[in-house]
Amino acid sequence: MSQLLRVDKKYTGVYYHGEIELWTTSRCAAQLNYTSAFAVSVVDKTMRRKGFKPYTRLPGRTGENLWRANQVSTLRPATPQ
Repeated sequence: MSQLLRVDKKYTGVYYHGEIELWTTSRCAAQLNYTSAFAVSVVDKTMRRKGFKPYTRLPGRTGENLWRANQVSTLRPATPQ
């Protein structure tokens, strides 16, 4: 799958598979205003709780899940405490 992914050089954390825009979990955390040390874990759990499944995962030991950008944009950003 990773051979088919195209990286958007302008925005970090954005990949494309064909016409599908994919965001890393870190990019999703920034979009949803999660800033804690556990933001990636919280976003991962939130997305799964909402019924979304990761599109794919980046290779390697520290590879992040890739989520469809259109699914992430439907979620409401976290409000500041």
